[in-house]
Amino acid sequence: MFELAVGAELIQFPCELFYWLEKQAEVDFVFKSHSKLYAIEVKSGRKKFAKGLNAFVEKISNARRIVITPENFLHFSQERLAFLEKLAV
Repeated sequence: MFELAVGAELIQFPCELFYWLEKQAEVDFVFKSHSKLYAIEVKSGRKKFAKGLNAFVEKISNARRIVITPENFLHFSQERLAFLEKLAV
């Protein structure tokens, strides 16, 4: 359910939105807007490791990594683009 809430926030933008999977690595959302590319992992539980983000960025070096959790979701939903820019690694 939490992943759906994040997706609902992301589709409110004029953007391209994808899911990425390769072998055992996945990224919940690949968000492209205005030539910026974000690899977004949604984590609702305690496990915060996201190996898919690292695998994706190895393939596409200009992608920025984002992890959205219940703790930072409110900030994300209030200021989506500013949030992505601030947390992007």
